Amino acid sequence: MRFHSGYEIDDVYAVYGVDPAQGALAVIRPDGYVGTIAALGDVSRIERYIATRIETIWMRTEQSTANNCLPCLSCV
Repeated sequence: MRFHSGYEIDDVYAVYGVDPAQGALAVIRPDGYVGTIAALGDVSRIERYIATRIETIWMRTEQSTANNCLPCLSCV
């Protein structure tokens, strides 16, 4: 859900069902949409959301292969 109006103040806590006294963590996608919302103590929900959407790509270089290590910025 997006909030486009600069004139109307929407109660975002109410829209997303968040208790202001408890707080929440929202993951905002690059396109501006809310990906997920979780209670501050519900880190596993955020981890699961991110794990299903981020792909890790390892770039093996000659140096990292020769050193038998995982690639890092010093090897790339």
